[in-house]
Amino acid sequence: MTLRSPRTNTAFQELFSLPAEEFLISSFTCYLKRKLPTQGQVFLSPRTIGFYSSMFGRKTKFYFLWEDIEDIQGIPQSISSWSPSIIITLHKGRGMDTKHGAKSMDNGKLKFCLQSFASFSVANRTIMALWKARSLSTELKVQLAEEQSQINTLQSEDSGVFVGIEDAKSLQMTEVFSSTISTNMASLMEVFAGGSLEMKVMDKVGCQKYSATQWESDKPNEYQRQIHYKFSKKLSPVGGEVTGTQQKSLMPNKKGWVIEEVMELQGVLLGDFFTLHIKYQVEDLAPKQRASNVQVSLGIEWSKSTRHQKRIEKNVLSSSSARLKEMFNLASRELSHAR
Repeated sequence: MTLRSPRTNTAFQELFSLPAEEFLISSFTCYLKRKLPTQGQVFLSPRTIGFYSSMFGRKTKFYFLWEDIEDIQGIPQSISSWSPSIIITLHKGRGMDTKHGAKSMDNGKLKFCLQSFASFSVANRTIMALWKARSLSTELKVQLAEEQSQINTLQSEDSGVFVGIEDAKSLQMTEVFSSTISTNMASLMEVFAGGSLEMKVMDKVGCQKYSATQWESDKPNEYQRQIHYKFSKKLSPVGGEVTGTQQKSLMPNKKGWVIEEVMELQGVLLGDFFTLHIKYQVEDLAPKQRASNVQVSLGIEWSKSTRHQKRIEKNVLSSSSARLKEMFNLASRELSHAR
């Protein structure tokens, strides 16, 4: 068996309050689909499957037993879904303490939806193997999981390990763009409105097949939406795509907006090892000036370790900074032409 380090297993056990014999087999970055989709990680152990997320100051955490599951289905990508999904249905009346994480409940059966895996086929095979092996011994479960996720061929320094919630370094944000733009805040915020300006600007900076959901709110003056796009050759010679969650909230002085974005990268070098955080601040200056102040900061949160961390951070921050500067420059020019 390929066991995780004692430090990794301890972090996993403490996160879900599990006994020492319940060790981590594998983990995958994904989205938990609910009314407001939540980006996080799913964790697999011999007897449990758990989910943890900490986004925008909100934590989501739950787990249930493999034996609680009645059915697991892999759902292909469709027009209404950006990526294939895994639908998990629990037996009637089981796992009711995890109801807050469920997408729906039908006849007393909770349904959970996981999607946007960096490698859907590996995650799907591993989850299916562990569920089907729920009556087998722990050793056989681990062996099956390793065969499905190809852990034996990936156990190198580049494969990474779960960093652990308590071990993760505090996220450091770096300011990459600050400018006064000659248009009022309401007009500039159109670049986050899902309309023609946003689509035009994002296409020009290299975000192909760009789409965004409607802003939805579960708190006053606070909204969330999801975005999705593919990288053009301009942004990434090897391709790749992004699934992101944005949260928009009114500044305390009510003179502007803060947009926080968490981006998951797929199809890029070690993209499942980290998430990219972006913070936009768009504030109205004196009304007579017809101008707005824009500040943008970037940060990278690592969920797995790798010796290539510094090189990846340098490349990601550099390319993202250039794209964000171009985005606001284009928006400014488009708004000027419109006037």
